[in-house]
Amino acid sequence: SGENVDAKPSLVTYNSVLNACATSTRAVERDEDGESGVNLKHIVRSIYKELTSPSQNLRPDHFTYGTILKACANLFCGEPDNPKFVQEVFERCCDDGQVSFGVCYQLRQAATSELYRSLIPEEAYNAENGHFNIKDMPKEWTRNVREQRRRYRQRK
Repeated sequence: SGENVDAKPSLVTYNSVLNACATSTRAVERDEDGESGVNLKHIVRSIYKELTSPSQNLRPDHFTYGTILKACANLFCGEPDNPKFVQEVFERCCDDGQVSFGVCYQLRQAATSELYRSLIPEEAYNAENGHFNIKDMPKEWTRNVREQRRRYRQRK
């Protein structure tokens, strides 16, 4: 039948699915008949759980964590367990050394003001404007961030 049953999704695949969920307009997509369909929050949580499982060979990167936080801001807003999940994701991100500018930006969107303030270290927080300075974050939080910059080659 030509199927590759050994094929496994890459981190890019997971990140693409997470981004599709995070940028959707509804937490539960409906099918063409208006019936309840795919629960995007469940997909986000399932991918997070799978990628952070000790048996998983892939590890989430800063883009993964930022996209999960983006999904929290867009899909989980107002849910009672959202702050707990946001905190869990950010703390795991810190432990993995994957805190980037994008992660902190998405944290600001996903967390309540109180939670955000409690998670950002005092030395990295500007109380005047409520923003963070990524350069003042603990080095162990950012140690594994590998941001790929797009390089554009000039055509000859």
